[in-house]
Amino acid sequence: MRKIFIVIALSVLALLAIAFMVSEMVLPGIVSQGIEEEIKNQLQGYEELRVEVKSRPSLKFLWGNVDRFALQGKMINTEGLIIESITAIIDDIEADLIEGEYILRQGEMTGLRMVLTQDHINDYLKLTMGQDLPLEVVLEPGLTYIEGPFMIMGREVKLSLEGIFQVHEERYLVFHPQRVAVEDYQVPAFLTAELLEEAGFSIDLNRMPFPFKVEEVQVGEGKIMLLAGD
Repeated sequence: MRKIFIVIALSVLALLAIAFMVSEMVLPGIVSQGIEEEIKNQLQGYEELRVEVKSRPSLKFLWGNVDRFALQGKMINTEGLIIESITAIIDDIEADLIEGEYILRQGEMTGLRMVLTQDHINDYLKLTMGQDLPLEVVLEPGLTYIEGPFMIMGREVKLSLEGIFQVHEERYLVFHPQRVAVEDYQVPAFLTAELLEEAGFSIDLNRMPFPFKVEEVQVGEGKIMLLAGD
């Protein structure tokens, strides 16, 4: 009798070990694909998008616990704003499966590298502010200009606003104009204080369906890089 019990116990342990091994091999792929498809369904378009999730042990997925979420994508359309490229890493994220859909909550963004190009920013501003917007954003290393033609007393002149981009509340990309030039002549600040105050704008970057934050912005030639984490 004891021998039979030992055989049964060993068989159960073997089945549990096999089930555990199978879950370690299968669950990450299933959950990654499910989350990836859910994110794709919430976007307006993309050229490339890949999601990978990890948990140890993988059985934690059954309780909605994800140790690490990693996403890579290119040319992602988020409500009209095109993200040239993005790499995001989030640790300790919750992935709840509700009515067949994954809902990603909480988590700590430990890595972000997101690139917006000058052309895509201008396309978005025209989309949100009107196609007849005469100004365009020009990005240079460490500097940002908004410039374009204006009609003054029947004469077309070039107006330029020089300023900086900053991140507010870990989600907004805000342009702060600092100087105004007309035909390359600097206009005294006391004459343009009200214009500078009204000329700024912001872009809400929190458009992806997962916990998101931005800590730093770097302006390069024709592009903006948004960073977070290490």
